[in-house]
Amino acid sequence: MEELIARHPSVAEAAAIAAPDPRSGERTCAFIVFRPGAVLALADLTAFLRGQGLAIQKLPEQLELVDALPRTESGKIHRAALKARVVS
Repeated sequence: MEELIARHPSVAEAAAIAAPDPRSGERTCAFIVFRPGAVLALADLTAFLRGQGLAIQKLPEQLELVDALPRTESGKIHRAALKARVVS
């Protein structure tokens, strides 16, 4: 899914995590770093992803905009730090 999100012309970088959800157990949350001057709403991202063939059950239900994705010492996306942002 992250690769599909990153194909959107407004997106510079993306990460997706499973976030806790009291209703369904968990939901997909997409974190996005925009390209300069770009904007993107969740509905627009959803339409784009459906156009790319992503199944409805895999669509992100939450969109978080960030200036930069947190990284581990080895340079990988720090998913635990992202999850902490939506849990707290």
